[in-house]
Amino acid sequence: MRKGRRAFLLSLASAFLAACRAALTPEPTTSQPTQTATAPPTATEPAAVPEPTITPSEPAPTATREPTRVTGISSQIAYTLPLVTRIATADSAQFFFEFNQPAGGVLIVWPEENPAEQILLPFDSSTRRHRLPVTGLTPGQRYRAVVGVETEDGFTHPHYINADEQWGEIGLRTLPADGPLRFGVIGDAGFGEQTTYLLVEQMANADLDFVIHTGDVVYDIEDNASAEEAWLLKWFLPFAPVLKSMPVYPVIGNHDYDPEARWQDTYFYYNVIPPITDEQPNSQYYMLPHGDVQFIFFDSQVLFGQPGRQQQEAWLDERLADPAYRWTIPVFHVAAYTSGRRTDSDSVPVRQTWGAKFGAANVPVAFSGHDHNYERLIIGDTTYIVSGGGSNSLYDMESEMEGSQYFEKVSHTVWVTIHADRIELQAVAADGRVIDTALIPLA
Repeated sequence: MRKGRRAFLLSLASAFLAACRAALTPEPTTSQPTQTATAPPTATEPAAVPEPTITPSEPAPTATREPTRVTGISSQIAYTLPLVTRIATADSAQFFFEFNQPAGGVLIVWPEENPAEQILLPFDSSTRRHRLPVTGLTPGQRYRAVVGVETEDGFTHPHYINADEQWGEIGLRTLPADGPLRFGVIGDAGFGEQTTYLLVEQMANADLDFVIHTGDVVYDIEDNASAEEAWLLKWFLPFAPVLKSMPVYPVIGNHDYDPEARWQDTYFYYNVIPPITDEQPNSQYYMLPHGDVQFIFFDSQVLFGQPGRQQQEAWLDERLADPAYRWTIPVFHVAAYTSGRRTDSDSVPVRQTWGAKFGAANVPVAFSGHDHNYERLIIGDTTYIVSGGGSNSLYDMESEMEGSQYFEKVSHTVWVTIHADRIELQAVAADGRVIDTALIPLA
């Protein structure tokens, strides 16, 4: 990012964060121990973990005939975490946001083609954090959503960064009931570079249903004044075009566990990416269902000393064995197979632990990052995609692994389309070049 732009953003962020921090009263969060270099614990008999589902935690939405409008900008209520779509399925969605202080109001959701058909979701004035579900949506339909803070004169926008700026409306498209499903993949993009802005803009214009992030969401928090500032400059601002137009599903990476990323007895990642259900303490692992396909997102750092391995393994085994889904698509940070820098040091525990499980289950494709490059490998019946080129920090090939089909040291994203009988994949460089394509049959 050019120095002038970075200085400008830092000045905005510092003013915004100073105002918010004075009123900030964090709610209790789940404690996570600091990462150590000790060997992972021996797995014991796993405990049953319930399958994540979208469970309403707020009053049921009500329809209204009279349009409710949000006008003006609140001078008191600011977003510390702006409105995003946490998850969207074919007929439901869940929204998340956080204020600098408790405030009441309403989330308004409406079909993009018919603004008069509003759904109102009031939220509690006693808390700062709000996770609001809405059901009964139409598959494949585009929707808009906006938050209104309640005042004596109506509803106003929370301000964001500056008192005269707003995050505004966001959009999403519910997943299709049938027909192709299209999503993008990016990873290791957490430096706030201009290249990341460009890659995100490409995905925002690619007619995607959602975006997957393969981890290391924010790097080098120690270079910023706080974790809040780092996430503002390296996540919310670069990723705004997709955060405002579709869900983004990340997994936690090793740098998201850096000591500087700790915040209020947890990690700031878990503050920004909340659990999907009330039953889960955090978002260490979760799933996105769609027809006979399930996407499962989980934490590879449990193999390197982070807690939760036993619980996650039990959940993972349950997901892979679930007969309701014909296909499973895993997403995790540390690549199981790679020809890049981490081919031996980090990948061995991952492929020894999960490689056989994926080979025995219906896993047509798996996505990971960690190595800052693009690679496509075929191991058995599974295609492994390494997508860690979300920035200009890139790695060379270390030693070509058997099964490697294509490798390039390049800033890129991956665009994926799932049809009933096949998965089509293309890797797109920052300059717009299609560097690799693949077709994965679904027998």
